[in-house]
Amino acid sequence: MIKIDKYINLLIETAKKELKSYNYSGIRLADFQLINSFLLDSALNQSPANQDNYSLLIKIPEKDIRPDFYLPVILSIASSLFFKNYIEDATEYKIGDIVQRDGKRYELVEIKDEEPKYVLIRKDKLKTKITTISKEIRKYIIITGDLSKRVSRTKFDDYKEFFNLLFKVDYFPSKFLHKAVIIVEKKGLFEKLKSKKINEICLHKALPFQWVTKKGIAKHESQFIPIEPMIYLVPDYETFKERLFEKIENLDAVIFIGKNKYSSDYLTEIKKDIRTEKIPPAIFIGVDDIDDFTGLKSWDWTRPEMDFFNKVEVQENKITEASDCSFGEALGEFEKYIKGIDEEYTRDISKKIMGWFEQCLYSLVAPFQNSRITSQANYIKERIREKIEEEIKDNFFPIDNNPTEYINKAFELIDSIFTGLNFEKFRMLSDQQKVDILLVSKWVKEIWEEELPDILPFNKTKILTISEFLSKEKEYTTVKEVYLLTIFGFESRPQDFITKLIHSSHNINYILYPEEKKFVEKLEAKYKNRLIEEYLSADRAFMTDINSKDIEAYFKKGDDEGIDDIIDRLYNKETEENRLYGRELSESVEYIISYEEDNFAPDTLEGSKSVLLEEKKRKEVVSHLIVGDKIRVYENYSKEKLFEIATNEDNEGRFFDIKVNSDYWKKRLKRYFKQQKERGFYNEENLLEELKKNGANIEIGALKNWLKRNSNSLYPSQNANLVAIKKTINDQELNDKFEDIKRCKKAYRGIMIALGRDLSDEIMDYVISDKKDKGKMLIKFTDSEIKSFVKRSAPVKTIKAIKINRDKTDE
Repeated sequence: MIKIDKYINLLIETAKKELKSYNYSGIRLADFQLINSFLLDSALNQSPANQDNYSLLIKIPEKDIRPDFYLPVILSIASSLFFKNYIEDATEYKIGDIVQRDGKRYELVEIKDEEPKYVLIRKDKLKTKITTISKEIRKYIIITGDLSKRVSRTKFDDYKEFFNLLFKVDYFPSKFLHKAVIIVEKKGLFEKLKSKKINEICLHKALPFQWVTKKGIAKHESQFIPIEPMIYLVPDYETFKERLFEKIENLDAVIFIGKNKYSSDYLTEIKKDIRTEKIPPAIFIGVDDIDDFTGLKSWDWTRPEMDFFNKVEVQENKITEASDCSFGEALGEFEKYIKGIDEEYTRDISKKIMGWFEQCLYSLVAPFQNSRITSQANYIKERIREKIEEEIKDNFFPIDNNPTEYINKAFELIDSIFTGLNFEKFRMLSDQQKVDILLVSKWVKEIWEEELPDILPFNKTKILTISEFLSKEKEYTTVKEVYLLTIFGFESRPQDFITKLIHSSHNINYILYPEEKKFVEKLEAKYKNRLIEEYLSADRAFMTDINSKDIEAYFKKGDDEGIDDIIDRLYNKETEENRLYGRELSESVEYIISYEEDNFAPDTLEGSKSVLLEEKKRKEVVSHLIVGDKIRVYENYSKEKLFEIATNEDNEGRFFDIKVNSDYWKKRLKRYFKQQKERGFYNEENLLEELKKNGANIEIGALKNWLKRNSNSLYPSQNANLVAIKKTINDQELNDKFEDIKRCKKAYRGIMIALGRDLSDEIMDYVISDKKDKGKMLIKFTDSEIKSFVKRSAPVKTIKAIKINRDKTDE
């Protein structure tokens, strides 16, 4: 990664130079705290007359990195305000004031003007009365406490020692013209104040501060020294506006610590108050950016800087290229062929399929030939066959060209790709001397745990997901050898977790195909360049007065040219759109499963459906099943009930749109059928024949259902049937609405598949938990319905054969 030690040392020297008026050397601040104190002090001490005063955002890279900002904030505010209040002393002694010195409290009862002289009286048995002059009265602190005959335990020693340490003074104000507000969570700040000692000075007894609750100022609340507050601590901006805004005449600063303190709930009002000068330019500290903020300077602490301060030993990631010639060549031939279609007919097919297809292929990594994971290859193969057939048909329809030849050639090339798949990545992993951790997708973690051989180098290997590793990596006391065999198929995008793994203190080893390797290298280069842009930013240069040209030599940018093209290809918008509900795509892949038991008829199941593996006592998706598995299957026999649940839970109006568009295409189909009947002899069989000529794959029962007045079928299961309806009717209004209809059909199909899967999962959980676990779907059914569901889904079946169903029809 980037070497930043010289740059940070320059920041440290700058901070020391600018803070030399404070005796911070006696406080022994850490370097990170020192730099932040400098940034805060600069923002706090801008000239009020300057029209270019700025607000400051100090941003930390991630919420799980919790550096100590409390001490720099408190120290900077206390130092800045005390200095101003010392110069512009507002302390004025008045009759009735309660004052304290050496733990003894007095009431000021008389002021003799000629000297002047101050007459003080104690509440002891002797009613001790003393008279002092102006020079001596300054040694008394005006307090907010009561007159007491006892010697007070709070003697202001910490207050005096702390500010004497910073400024070498012998006078300490007890009234404050300049004040500040910190909007912060009470617990975190108080824990820091109570636990922190500086040269045996208790910090929480050294600072004139007051906590303000939502109900207002309670006299006893957080007032460790009984003195007028110089700093107010407030839980949120609303409380500040309601309880303090009108009471503070000279507000020098408002500081927000934590992203929730400057969230969108408050930010609009904060911006307006700064713009109208109701509050001074503010300081924000948190993990979130602030957009559209005039006059805001931003300092984004980066992960390399945080690692430097935290003395984290970051390891260099290693990428090994997996050579798989036959697979790579076959994939290249397929892509070349699809791009050829694009060029010949000015189509855009390759962009819609290649990124998703390559992701699926690259993520196919298994420990051996008969692994459950390799069963997924057939699933992916069928998905790409369906996708390429759909895209070619859709693109050839407007130009009235028969696509059959192109589809068959594409299928041939797809078969070659899957024939070329091998286990080169796992073989290369097996050659390693030590594999401490293997990172896999959560979807296949249990399979890897079951199938990874208990031999060297895997006898002690832990199988973890990305999120599990990132949450645990700091717990390991020794450097681990961590491996990834793909960057796709995980629950988060590669561009999200790769930038986190860059900063790991463990050895991250990638074994990747050439294009995956290129993808990672480009992402790392782009991330590195983004870091350098921050170090050379105009805001940093302005705040530190360090010219970017003075530090450019420290940093060398990497080559990230073309990274956006790679991301678009391998992780494009089409991929995101396909993830309509969980991991589902709109088109399904069905499996026909036959059983050894004669009393069970074959099942036709969605590839993404979960079943219960009886021997493993866990759930598994159908596309991972193998011959010999004993399974329990929940049969979804209540689509009407599922649709009722979905519409009742529809808070976003998606199902309204789905229903409207469903009614639209059926209305047009019924109108066409009615018109044809009126012209002469014409029936459902004639319509079916027309539809089939135009590519439909349906039976008469499905067509009759669509033509019913109150049809309960919303959409055909295949896009080809919708295209056939469109082509047969040739209605301009339907053509104009067709893309909306397809979009709603896609959403409906994906959601209904997922709802059925969720209910199936809950039935399995219910069985596994011995009828104790009722999920959010299952709880909507009556006990008798649940009993019926379980009875129908409970029998154990042994898989005899499993194959993909390529003869799907709407029935």
